[in-house]
Amino acid sequence: MLQPGYTSLQDRPRARLLRRLGSFLLFAGLALNVWMLLTGAAVALRLSMLVMAPGVILLFSAFLAENTPSMRGCLSVVAVLLAFMAGFWAWVGVTVSLGTEPVIDPEAYRPTMARAGVSKSDHLAHFPTRIPEEAENVSFYYLPSVMESAEIFELRMALPPERVEEIISEASDDLAEVAPETAAALHAGPSSEDMAGFPVHRAHLPEKQQAPAWGIAANPETGDIIYWAMSRTAGEQSGAEM
Repeated sequence: MLQPGYTSLQDRPRARLLRRLGSFLLFAGLALNVWMLLTGAAVALRLSMLVMAPGVILLFSAFLAENTPSMRGCLSVVAVLLAFMAGFWAWVGVTVSLGTEPVIDPEAYRPTMARAGVSKSDHLAHFPTRIPEEAENVSFYYLPSVMESAEIFELRMALPPERVEEIISEASDDLAEVAPETAAALHAGPSSEDMAGFPVHRAHLPEKQQAPAWGIAANPETGDIIYWAMSRTAGEQSGAEM
């Protein structure tokens, strides 16, 4: 019978594999934490520890496997399962944390909309492909969809009143006139409350649950205009219809 602390040549490769894989995952977890720290992502300490958990689990299991030969097979299976579960929840946590950080830099408008398919998606086709040169007081807001959360787009700016009138006329071909409170209820961006005070609203109302809604809100007198679009979950859709 093998004694604790003794490892046969036949059984060493399994522990060595756990150690190498654990070291790799631990290094990857540390690198991911450093990257999130440098990018300014808001990540909790608990999530940072969870990111490194798969590597720690496998390294500890390798140590036990070397010193507990009779349980080496069971420890290997349990270690891999625990590392997989920890890695899955770490991936979910990182995805949610990074995905819930909105993009608010107007300079990021064009690349963000290009990635989202502004020229190919029905709910984004009314957005301009680029911010007009004459635009003033420009603000942009993009919140990516994570898991079941809504994806939100909003571009707000001030244009010459005559240009706003042209935009409203062009939008009337594809978007229906809606009441201010209806448009405000469909959008959850930072300007949703201000939209209720805009006199002109054109929007596409969702025809079924989880369908996106989009439109524009404008004030021709001041030149203010808001382009918005929002994907919807079943729960949000029900709330908007109430």
